[in-house]
Amino acid sequence: MALGLRTMVMLSVTIIVLGIVFVSFLNITDKVLGHSGLSDQDISKGKEITELSLNQIATYGNISIKIVDLFKTKKIIGNMGRKEADKNETFLFIKVRIDNHGDLPYQISNLDFELKDENNKTYDPEMNVLDIPDALVLTAVQPHRKIEGYLIFKIPENLEKCKLVYKLNFVRKEIQWNINLTDVKELDEYSVIRKE
Repeated sequence: MALGLRTMVMLSVTIIVLGIVFVSFLNITDKVLGHSGLSDQDISKGKEITELSLNQIATYGNISIKIVDLFKTKKIIGNMGRKEADKNETFLFIKVRIDNHGDLPYQISNLDFELKDENNKTYDPEMNVLDIPDALVLTAVQPHRKIEGYLIFKIPENLEKCKLVYKLNFVRKEIQWNINLTDVKELDEYSVIRKE
């Protein structure tokens, strides 16, 4: 019975601590992201939106995000096999660098991003990319460190313009990079297999 009581007390303390951490995270996120200089107000959605050109760095608080590379390809060869785009589609790889200049870890995921075309149609990142070692997945950027990783989207081949959107859901803000896809290089294939 004493073990059951001790377990209940520990569980209660854990829940309280997690609650405090979550509330602190929301407060810190609001403080870090609250002075981002975001400009346009999307009244209908209640979101603040800032638009950047492809080579601009998004900076808010202690975090900066930059697009460092992008290309299109019809074929991906990963550690666990091959994936080809359907007819009239292609894969768009966008490599982003996230710099954490602060003293706290910053959590980021490929699911924080999406693509929007000129008609506001959205494209979610490909989920079946875990065998590609340089794909961005859920990760924490440690204090005073940076990471790089690819976001991978399947898009129509004839898409000419789109926006990469980083969604800051807790604070209802978005950062959007304008991308002209006609200028993006095309590779025959992208392979993580080293050729010897």
